[in-house]
Order: sequence, then structure tokens, then C-alpha cells
Amino acid sequence: DVYPEVNELIGAVYHEVSHEAAGVRVRERVRDGFEIALVGPPNSGKSTLLNRLAGREAAITSDIAGTTRDVIEVRMDLDGLPVTVLDTAGLRDSDDVLEGIGIERGRVRAQDADVRVHLLQEEPNLTSENGAGLDIYLKSKADLTDAITEGAISGLTGLGVDQLLEQISTYLRDQVAGAGVATRTRHQVALEKSATALETVTAGLESAELPVDLLAEDLRTAIRALDSLIGRVDVENVLGEIFSSFCIGK
Repeated sequence: DVYPEVNELIGAVYHEVSHEAAGVRVRERVRDGFEIALVGPPNSGKSTLLNRLAGREAAITSDIAGTTRDVIEVRMDLDGLPVTVLDTAGLRDSDDVLEGIGIERGRVRAQDADVRVHLLQEEPNLTSENGAGLDIYLKSKADLTDAITEGAISGLTGLGVDQLLEQISTYLRDQVAGAGVATRTRHQVALEKSATALETVTAGLESAELPVDLLAEDLRTAIRALDSLIGRVDVENVLGEIFSSFCIGK
């Protein structure tokens, strides 16, 4: 049975292609700036933390819930990397139409951000990393309690801010260091097209539900996409090498 061997080979190529596609986005961020979203319910200290990071009064702070209604952006330098910090509207159910629009805008921007800093009332002290970026969960307004716990932060006093910036900087630098060699948007489009086709092939081989000739066509799509990048791949030769042990059509 050559399926496991072929699946392993295609899986390895899929991993590399996906890695290169992600690298294009990272390099775009190096040029245009990484985005760090401050997320949390109303009055969780997001605007105060933004002002602390900006070193100025970039956002209005108030005890009135819902003061921030649109995304406020502050560009800054973080250890040589350009970043934009986003202060988003407090997440809550609201009957106010304008506030609801602001909340939705903030949610969308946060989803696309490279790092999301969640400011909460409880003590989560959690960090998670996935394909959508880095999520950091912190207990906000640590200045209001005498019991200082790990993962607490205060934009008012600066407690925990340096540690947060160091954590974010380390993550972003790791992203930059792990970026591949593709450099342009058209490269990313080709790589993502190839990755999608390879993913289909891998899933088809694992399920054994799709005919081999259909999988071969998906593989052709992946190869053509890569061919648009390097211009050296002979589709039929590659297919012949990989599927030499298959009896297509039987």
C-alpha cells in the first residue's frame, strides 16, 4: 500500500507551502506594522492601558461604560518592530445602534490582529497561540486590589506592562524569524492556492473516498500554482513520479 507513503510526502509539502504563505503575511506586517488589539468588557481598563503604551492621552477614559465606540489606533515602535495598538469598544450586548456598530468593528479588527490582549475582571493568567495569532489573558485594574497576582496588569500604575510588552515582542520576533522566503502578495495567493489543493489531496487520501484521478487533478492544481512561482516544475513528470504505483481508472 503506497497511500501512506504518498500521503506523508504530500503532507510534508503542504506543511512547507502553508509555512511560506504565512511568512508572506508576516513580512507584510513588518512593512506595514503588526496589530495588537486590546479586548474586554466596558470599563476593563483598555483605554487606560492604551494611553500608558502610547505615553499620551490617546483615548478618553471614563467610568461611564461604552465611552469607546470606535477603534482607536496608536502606532508605536516595539523593540524595532512597527506595531499598531487597537483600543476596541467594550464587548457587551447593547441596544445602542452606534455602540453596536463600534463593538462589531472592534470584534472584526481583533479577529484579524496578530496579538489580542484580553483584559478581564477575574484572574485568568492564560496565553494561547494558534494560527490566528497570540491571545493573552490578563486580570485588569490590578491597582484596585492589594493582592497582586501573576498575570495582573494596571494601565494606571504600569504594573505588568513591561512584562506584557516583552511577551509580545518575543512572539512577534519569533514570527519574523520563522518567516519563509516568499515576499509578494501574488506569492501568497499562489501558495495559498497550492496549500488548499494539497489539503484536499491529503484529506482524500486519508478518507479513500475520492477517485485517484480526481486527486491527481487537485495535485496538478497545486503544482501549477507553485509553477507560477518558480517556473521550473513539469507537472506530468512530478505526477508520474508520485503516482507511478497507482493504477488509475481501475
